[in-house]
Amino acid sequence: ELEAAGVLAGQALASKGLEPLASIRLADVSLVEPNKYKIIAYQGNSLLGLPRTAQATAFSISSGKTYRILVDLHAQSASKVEHVPNVQPPFTPEDYESCESIVRSHAGFRAVMSKAGYNPDKVVVDPWSV
Repeated sequence: ELEAAGVLAGQALASKGLEPLASIRLADVSLVEPNKYKIIAYQGNSLLGLPRTAQATAFSISSGKTYRILVDLHAQSASKVEHVPNVQPPFTPEDYESCESIVRSHAGFRAVMSKAGYNPDKVVVDPWSV
């Protein structure tokens, strides 16, 4: 269900022309809990009438913009797409994977490590999200 929500969130950004699909990265996808009063109202009844919503946080590696997308899981469509300015989402696995190669290939890093007597290829590069 969450995987489908992630796909729908990415498609919503691309179909609205906000971002190219290839540049979209999902930072997180989670279910949005229904209002407790709606849950109480459905006790003993079918749960099919309860809203099933997921929220995705996505960002574009090409524009640097962050978006919040609400996905209606019953309708299988995005119900709300909003740009969230001045926000950086959490690191993704792709960020961790690319960080080491980016740092190791940087001429300044290699020069400083070599000058300090370290082999730049043997230094541990550990990304931190602060």
